[in-house]
Amino acid sequence: MSPEMSNIVSFLIPAYIVFWLITFLYVFSIRSRQKNLEKDVETLRMLVEKKKSGKL
Repeated sequence: MSPEMSNIVSFLIPAYIVFWLITFLYVFSIRSRQKNLEKDVETLRMLVEKKKSGKL
């Protein structure tokens, strides 16, 4: 392997690791926010049902 190729590979592997780490963290962040939104929607749904039934 030529020195130029070795230099490219030495940067390529860490770049892949950083790319996948950022991608994983982004997806995890989106999923976490989605769960919070689902909880908020369920809470609002329960409040609307209570309001309709006159218990609030």
